[in-house]
Amino acid sequence: MAGKTIKLFFVDGDPSGLRVADVMNWAGIALAVPRNHLPQFKARREADRPGVYVLLGDDPDVVGEVRGYIGEAEALGQRLAQHARDSAKEWWTEAVVFTSKDGNLTKAHAKHLELALHKLASEAARVNLTNGAAPSGAALPESDLADMEGFLEYVRLTLPPLSGRAGQMLEPRSGTRTSGPEFTYSVLQAQARMRRSSEGYVVLRGSTAVRKISDSLSKGYRAIREGLIRDGTLTLRESDDLMVFSADAVFTSSSAAAGVVAGSSQSGPAGWRLPDGTSLGAVEAAELE
Repeated sequence: MAGKTIKLFFVDGDPSGLRVADVMNWAGIALAVPRNHLPQFKARREADRPGVYVLLGDDPDVVGEVRGYIGEAEALGQRLAQHARDSAKEWWTEAVVFTSKDGNLTKAHAKHLELALHKLASEAARVNLTNGAAPSGAALPESDLADMEGFLEYVRLTLPPLSGRAGQMLEPRSGTRTSGPEFTYSVLQAQARMRRSSEGYVVLRGSTAVRKISDSLSKGYRAIREGLIRDGTLTLRESDDLMVFSADAVFTSSSAAAGVVAGSSQSGPAGWRLPDGTSLGAVEAAELE
């Protein structure tokens, strides 16, 4: 996809309130709807249209992780109101909805998009989905399928800037684009490799980590490590009693990446190094000159 300009409109002038994302030459429109702004959304014309939506909130069962639900509706406002009254869905605090500007998106289109989004989010495994069974989807003519593939690309484009909680929920960790040189980190018998990306610091598949953790590892980094173990990204390698990364893992800081690898508090800028011994901290300092 070529470069795009996304227009974000804060309906009340509040960056955390009702937000609208629009892209020129896209027939669709995306809105982030905080739960306490649902009455305001229901008063808008988009609320009466078919579309697809994502519910998002902190996972009450897993500290530091996000829970989600993907659905479709013939009238988005009514469906979100139903979810707001559902005691089993008290966890969601924000919805992101996608519909059309001109009303040409049908329920069949929405069902197709629902299935596509569910598949992408399930494969990415960045959000704990509560859907249960996969959506049924819908049979569409060939021309409509092509249109929905284009619509889906705009969904993927507008979702991250609309909702920080959603972030990269549709992008596989292993598909994260990295750039620049490769850094390594060695601690005890563990050897890890890392590259930088627009999302942060990516510890590469095949890297190893110390199995045991020390008391110096912070609660936050400990939760990240436990999450990686839980989703299968970090697994035990019986042959040498090390943990191994079965997929790329993205960290928001180099110290978080180093801490998870070492199982203890570490300095990422000092620990990650190029083959010639230059530290990550020195590289980033030179880049700023």
